[in-house]
Amino acid sequence: MARRGKGEGTISKRPDGRWVARIDLGYVGASRKRKRLCLYGRTRAEAAERLTASLRKKQVGVQIRFEKQSVGEFLQRWLDDVRSTIRPRTHEHYEGTASTA
Repeated sequence: MARRGKGEGTISKRPDGRWVARIDLGYVGASRKRKRLCLYGRTRAEAAERLTASLRKKQVGVQIRFEKQSVGEFLQRWLDDVRSTIRPRTHEHYEGTASTA
């Protein structure tokens, strides 16, 4: 099997049977810490597809999110996303439940 070139990422099989693809995002932020993105798949082809899509985004210049987010931040984003797909009263209930989390 041919080796990948620099900046093309890597794909390997994990002990639990899943496949992981990794790409190096370089040194970012004020701390100049190295960031890597891990993409998982059940098959090698699935991991390779996700790797290709992420490399394409990186090449075009799309910002790849790699920051960790809190549960509260995730819930708020999710609530904003589902607002148009659920009834208003349901949204109020979800919002009340999320605010206590």
